[in-house]
Amino acid sequence: MATSKCSINGCKRNSDNLCNHCQSQVCTKHYIEHVKLANNELIALSDEINSIVDTIQQHDLTVYVFEQIEQWREKSHRRIDEICNERKQQLKIEIDQNINNHMKKLRELSREVKELIDEGDASFKQIENIKNNIEKCREQCKQFDIPDYFRLNLKAVNFEITLLHHELFTGDGTLLSLEHQLKLNKFYGIEGQKWTLVYKATRDGFSSSDFHRCCDNSVPSPVNNS
Repeated sequence: MATSKCSINGCKRNSDNLCNHCQSQVCTKHYIEHVKLANNELIALSDEINSIVDTIQQHDLTVYVFEQIEQWREKSHRRIDEICNERKQQLKIEIDQNINNHMKKLRELSREVKELIDEGDASFKQIENIKNNIEKCREQCKQFDIPDYFRLNLKAVNFEITLLHHELFTGDGTLLSLEHQLKLNKFYGIEGQKWTLVYKATRDGFSSSDFHRCCDNSVPSPVNNS
């Protein structure tokens, strides 16, 4: 059985091993060199992973969202104060109007009673009518003793949190940061809108024909010129 030579140019040694890194038959010396190269590449990849980990740990994702919540809180407080003042004024007008209506009826009854007293010839029927009207006023005034005379439909203030997953943006895109993704969906008007990268110059080609080949048959798509 013939022995194959090392696949490295210029090496006259016989091949002893299959290098899993480059899938070539190499001698022991070059096999060891390839193993070292592979290990060095792995070390570089490990450093890259550590760099990404450091980047994640250095970014406090709560800062941006907490700032938004704080702005919402301040704006909500101002709006709540405005609504409270508006509703108080509205209630005061309605209560004053209601009281004035009752006071008007009582003044009319008082005037009627005074006139009958001055005339001195009130009939039993007139007196009975006055009694009935006074009783009606008394019954109507009982509503002021009811704690929930005005029923308030108070609703709790709340807000929703939408966690933006990267699955919303597929297709090997790298230009959109998390902040830009949020702004894009906010501009589009749908927070959970999903996007697919249909054209990328470095991937699909820089010519206009490449652009039209990828985009012409797609649904209406925004274009990022970055």
